[in-house]
Amino acid sequence: MAGRESAPAGAGAARLTVFGRCSPFPGTNGHCPGYLLEADGVKVLVDCGPGTLARLAGVLKPGLGPATGRPPTTRPPTTESPFAGLDAVVISHLHADHFSEALSLRYAIAADIRGGFRRGLLPVHLPPGPAAERDILAYPKAFELRTIDEGTPLTLGPFSFGFRRTNHPVDCLAMRISAGRSTVVYTADTAWDDGLLAWAAGTAPAGQTSRPTAVPDVLLVEASLQDASAHLRDLGHLTAREAGRFARLCGARRSLLVHLYPEFDFEVSRREAVEGYHQAGGDAPGRSLAAAGPTPGAPPVIPTEGETFQW
Repeated sequence: MAGRESAPAGAGAARLTVFGRCSPFPGTNGHCPGYLLEADGVKVLVDCGPGTLARLAGVLKPGLGPATGRPPTTRPPTTESPFAGLDAVVISHLHADHFSEALSLRYAIAADIRGGFRRGLLPVHLPPGPAAERDILAYPKAFELRTIDEGTPLTLGPFSFGFRRTNHPVDCLAMRISAGRSTVVYTADTAWDDGLLAWAAGTAPAGQTSRPTAVPDVLLVEASLQDASAHLRDLGHLTAREAGRFARLCGARRSLLVHLYPEFDFEVSRREAVEGYHQAGGDAPGRSLAAAGPTPGAPPVIPTEGETFQW
């Protein structure tokens, strides 16, 4: 089961660090989407929205010396960027709040290649469109762009990715990420989608009676709206109440609310999500999963930015 990390994970353990919990812009309550996956020495960044790189740098190349509580070092100064050891980036969709800091990351990677700190281009896995945004990310001195879509197999070290299109105005991919016997599901941006819920829960295909085989250890579920702004669902987003229902019916052992509007009262979002979670056995969309679905975990919570979860 996922748990909060207070110490480095042991060999083989997978970690998820949340850099941003807000969107579509960084604000008083936090930064935009960015998540670091780590296992067996492999480091994969999922989304790269505003605010991601500074926090990522602090994880990949933490400061040394008394001020940080770390021992001093005699290592000579280096111009290597904090991102030289990053293995790949996977972008859910090409809205700026999910990829814009990749435009700065490319300069760091190019500098690392020139300086001999990195041997090859950084693979950036991203949806097929919109074409204009893909063109912005084309930077052959640093990035190798690789197209992903629903059904695309992708393995990055110990991480196996599955993708499903979401209910959103542009090509947007939810992710099911497995490492060993553990699984993280990331809804990315989406309005309510029964098919996405079944996919996230690992539910058996229609006509089969077997129980889900891969209940997520961690669910990152978008919660952009509140009850008072529910009329904006057509923008392709969930309310916090719907996010709570999704978490309950998905059966994830731990559910994290992300993609919150940065100027909302987060306590309202949290409360509505918890209410939706407990109401999910009633008339929630997808209730057919409620009876046959997995045993639920705990109600959803809002993560602290920079918080790391072992899974």
